[in-house]
Amino acid sequence: MRIFILLKMQILAFFHKVWTDLVREVVIAICGLILFALFYYVFNDFIHAELLSVGVHWQKRLAATLAWSLLTIVAFFGGRTINALIFLRSSLLQFSHFLGESPRVRRQFIVSSIVLTMLLFLGPTIAFLQSWLKAWSIIDTPIIGGVCLSGALIGFVAKRQGKLPSTQKEVFLPKNPILCLVVWRLRQILGRSRVIRLASLMLLPFFGIHIYISTYALPLVASFAACFCISLLFASGLSLHFAEDIRHSWLERQSGVSHDSFLLALNVVCTGIGLLLATMTVLVYLLFFPHSLAWQPIVTLGATTFSFPALVPQVFFQIDPRRPALIIMSIFLIGLFTTTAILSTPLGILLFPLIYYYGWTSQQERFYRA
Repeated sequence: MRIFILLKMQILAFFHKVWTDLVREVVIAICGLILFALFYYVFNDFIHAELLSVGVHWQKRLAATLAWSLLTIVAFFGGRTINALIFLRSSLLQFSHFLGESPRVRRQFIVSSIVLTMLLFLGPTIAFLQSWLKAWSIIDTPIIGGVCLSGALIGFVAKRQGKLPSTQKEVFLPKNPILCLVVWRLRQILGRSRVIRLASLMLLPFFGIHIYISTYALPLVASFAACFCISLLFASGLSLHFAEDIRHSWLERQSGVSHDSFLLALNVVCTGIGLLLATMTVLVYLLFFPHSLAWQPIVTLGATTFSFPALVPQVFFQIDPRRPALIIMSIFLIGLFTTTAILSTPLGILLFPLIYYYGWTSQQERFYRA
């Protein structure tokens, strides 16, 4: 059957892609495994050692929350992969359409690709979470299916590009090259990026939680957790957006934009967004928290919210800018230690100049190699 021929071509194309750039893929795989091992070590220590004093009930609730969150994230990336298999112009499905393959075979190929992709993404994830975090029962099967379907649909819709407008509007950009890059990135982020719009909508519940925590004067660590989630969530959206954007950066390269100019523009955009989010969380704290004139919690919450968007340019070219999962894992691990230091003492903000300096010097001339 021709459907099996297409699936065989898809698998062989994947291995051919890996083989033609084997050294780079091996380095990325090793870096990914190191990040995953560190991620596992941090959370394993946190859940099984640090939470012993919290109580069994809260341990189970936190473990369940983490398990559902990880399952949703993996399903999200599975949805993005399915979108690429269907809509990407260089995909095998589009190639078979140009060759005149019958619609029935192409529909069978789409269904098979969806099933195999979700099995590859979700099968190992569910097995890992089942043994490590949460013992799911047969009763949870419909909930697991709903969470996976929701995450995959969000990833599928978020990656799909909108149609170009029928009439082109004249765009006025500054003459300064750096300012031009900054304004153009901001136009994309604020006006065209579905991922950023989705991340902005997902921030609303966490801002509501932050308002609730501030209104009822709950401990500072609760507000810290809300600001941590706000910052990480929007930084993940920025990572997804920039990873997609770097695939289509031919205009900047053809125009002779240097690595330093591109990285400086990313730093300006992410720093500005981080400062905006930090200002919003601090204003919520000042407006709703009674007796909120102490400077230490203001600095702690503002720096925590600022941290993750500011980390995106510092790790963007470290491994592979086209792999958003690695970028998100990197900023999460670095941000986890940075924000923990800030929670311990406001002097933790002194880490930011060192992070900026290291991010700038360790990624030299990688824009044209990305």
